[in-house]
Amino acid sequence: VTNQALRTRGTGYVNLGDTEALRITNAITMSAWIKLADATGDQPILVKEGSGKCSYWFGVYNYRFGLLIGTGAGWGVWARSSGSVTTGVWTHVASTWDGTNWCNYLNGERVASGVYSGEMLTSTAPVQIGQNSEWASTHLNGLIDELRIWNRALTTNELAGLAAVRAWPSAPRRGGASSTASTPIWSVTSSAHAITNDAASRSPR
Repeated sequence: VTNQALRTRGTGYVNLGDTEALRITNAITMSAWIKLADATGDQPILVKEGSGKCSYWFGVYNYRFGLLIGTGAGWGVWARSSGSVTTGVWTHVASTWDGTNWCNYLNGERVASGVYSGEMLTSTAPVQIGQNSEWASTHLNGLIDELRIWNRALTTNELAGLAAVRAWPSAPRRGGASSTASTPIWSVTSSAHAITNDAASRSPR
């Protein structure tokens, strides 16, 4: 989709299903540009959870953001209170875990980090954008663009580069760097998926 973003009005979402490539276990990076109409409550950007078991969660929670990593017996990482997300403004958010260390990045700058050496739960639950299939009442309310997933932890320089790339005129430019990140295993800009709810649509940036 060119010059457009995915809009979820608090009820819509996209279901990517379950594929082998999205059953990530050892390392992960999730990044996206978001512009929220509201930032209160539990607002998943991307999540793989079902039957009470979560592999990974990436999103906004009460004006802050971050990730969760599930182990099957509980949470290896519970880190979704990083930074400060402002409504009505395009913001670049990213979370990484390399199998030992996790980090959260806001507009290309690391704002939180910690340690978790363990495993991520392998799950056959669907991956969804804008909603958690386990908790259907949780929805993202706003715009999502340039959502990407890697099965490795991107470096600080790579994430700074992603945040520096101005994909459209109204997005903030953070310096003059360009992205050197490798091709993600999945990207909203390179994959076409059906919108599950009429309240989700493609809208101009």
